Amino acid sequence: MAVLGITIEDFYNMTPKEFSQALKFKYERESQELDYNMKLQYVVARFQAVLLINPQLPKGKWIRDPCELVRFHWEAEKVQSVDEMKRFLQGMAKSANKKYKKNASNTK
Repeated sequence: MAVLGITIEDFYNMTPKEFSQALKFKYERESQELDYNMKLQYVVARFQAVLLINPQLPKGKWIRDPCELVRFHWEAEKVQSVDEMKRFLQGMAKSANKKYKKNASNTK
C-alpha cells in the first residue's frame, strides 16, 4: 500500500483487477522515469565530451553539434520511404488543387 501511496481503506475498496492495474501503472511510470534519467545522463556526458575535445581541435574543426560526436539509437532520424514521400506529395497536391478550385469559383 505504501508503494502505491494509498490508504488501507482504499486498498480494501479496490478489486484485484484495479490493484493489478495500479501496480502495472506504477511500474511503467517508474520505468519511464529511469529510462529518461539514463538518457539524460548519456546526453550530458556527450556534451561534456564535446567541451573537453573542442579546445584541442583547430578552430575551424570544432564540433558544433554533439550528435556529430555520438548519435544514440533513440535519436536516430526516421528515414521516409519513397512511397511515404509520394503519398505525402500527392496529398499536398490534392489539398492545393481543392484550394485553387475554391478560390477560382469565389472570384467569378
